[in-house]
Amino acid sequence: MNDTMQEKMAGLSRLQIERRQRPTASHRGWWLLAAIIAVVALLTAGGAWWYYRTTGANIAAALAEKTTDVNLVVVPAKASDAADAPVVMVANGRIVSDRMVNVATKVSGQIVELNVEQGDHVEQDQVLARVEDTIYRAQRDEAAANVAQGEQSVARAEAEQARAEAAILEAQADFELRERDYNRLKGLFEGGTASEFEYRNAKNLYESAQAAVRVAEAAAKSAAASVKMSGAQLEASKSVLRVWQKRLDDCAIRAPIAGVILERNAQVGDFLAAEGGLGANANAQLVSIADMSLLRVEVDVSERDIHRVFAGQRARITPDSDRQTYHGYVMWVDPAGDYARAIVQVKVRIEDPGPLLCVDGSAKVEFLGKGAEEPKSAGKSAEGGRLWLPKAALKLTPGSDDAEVFTVSGGHAVAHAVKIGTRSDESVEILAGVQPGMQLICENVSALEDGSPVRVVRTVALADL
Repeated sequence: MNDTMQEKMAGLSRLQIERRQRPTASHRGWWLLAAIIAVVALLTAGGAWWYYRTTGANIAAALAEKTTDVNLVVVPAKASDAADAPVVMVANGRIVSDRMVNVATKVSGQIVELNVEQGDHVEQDQVLARVEDTIYRAQRDEAAANVAQGEQSVARAEAEQARAEAAILEAQADFELRERDYNRLKGLFEGGTASEFEYRNAKNLYESAQAAVRVAEAAAKSAAASVKMSGAQLEASKSVLRVWQKRLDDCAIRAPIAGVILERNAQVGDFLAAEGGLGANANAQLVSIADMSLLRVEVDVSERDIHRVFAGQRARITPDSDRQTYHGYVMWVDPAGDYARAIVQVKVRIEDPGPLLCVDGSAKVEFLGKGAEEPKSAGKSAEGGRLWLPKAALKLTPGSDDAEVFTVSGGHAVAHAVKIGTRSDESVEILAGVQPGMQLICENVSALEDGSPVRVVRTVALADL
């Protein structure tokens, strides 16, 4: 047993590899490390190439370009005057309505209904008050009865005329019959075949029929005259009816124009006299109405300064009752001056007047210089009206009416083509291409291009530039 085990152990010992033929551990580690380093290097190079093609190039370009700090200006909803137009003169004036009406009664009577108060807005033809109409209604009804009676008289006269015309036809037919019989018997009598009695009888009947025709014609003329007279009386009755109907309608006092009640001079129960009166309660005027959509400021300008004002000149109006600023223009300069006070009156139209404006209130008027001289229609927006921008907000094309403005999107400038009009020293009129509410870069746009990187610092109003 032991011999057998020793033989097996000797055989196993012969199967072992000699130490000099075994690979060393140090060589195997270096090969593995080299392979890992090669794979990592390839992955790093590929990742770097992909990152550069997707993001790195953009970052490099952004780092290469300089970001510009800009301010934005908001385009107003209403076209404004030239923001940079200088104020050449400031004056104070009185707000006046183009249409002011003193509403008076046309009929006399006691007020039984009053529908308005001072300050109320009224529409045209709205009933303001009512005067007692009992007497006027009774007189209207009497006139209407007279008209009905006149219509019946006309109908009777026309019937008589029709009968008279029928009688004419009947008399003419009988006359023609008698005429033929007379001519026949006249021939027979002259031939000796008819007696003198028959001849004379036929002649008498012929002459009677002829007279009957004339009588019928006269009766027809008389009937026609009666028709004309009845018709004239009917028209007279209708005229009286219209008069009383008008007076009855005038018992409802209506607003001749739309506007605001400035003053009310009567109360329910007061007596209004169409012709006026001597008593305190015998008034003709009921209320005063002003059209608040047509307002102007009347300004007294010194003769020494009138050369600064001209028709069509743009202006800014600031009423004392409403601190909001309104746009306007000079609508009229009085060609005659006041020698005693050395002034000239100027009327300035207020565009889009607000609800807080007061007639006969005071207002400050700033007359603007060149660059805002033409009047614009009330309510025009920046899209269809006059909009002025500073020159610094536009990239102008020399020798052309085309220009560019810039907005900001995603940190980059976006160019928009616009059409320009009149130019002043510091401002440019925009005719098309700018919409209300747009936020435009308002400075140093000459160096910008579409897509230039920008950073918004702040946003300002056009009036603050």
